[in-house]
Amino acid sequence: MDRRHAVCHMVWRIRRIAADNLDAHAQILQRLTELPHAFNRTAVPGIGGRDDLEEFHG
Repeated sequence: MDRRHAVCHMVWRIRRIAADNLDAHAQILQRLTELPHAFNRTAVPGIGGRDDLEEFHG
């Protein structure tokens, strides 16, 4: 494998990993934006009372 081919292969792998992770990152960001709504007293997890946790976990 010549150097140019090796670099192209490496870039392809990085792009593939990035594409796979992009979906995961989008899901994580979606979950993070939902957190403040789950905790009705505070947007900071762990500071709310027991009712906040029960509401968040269902």
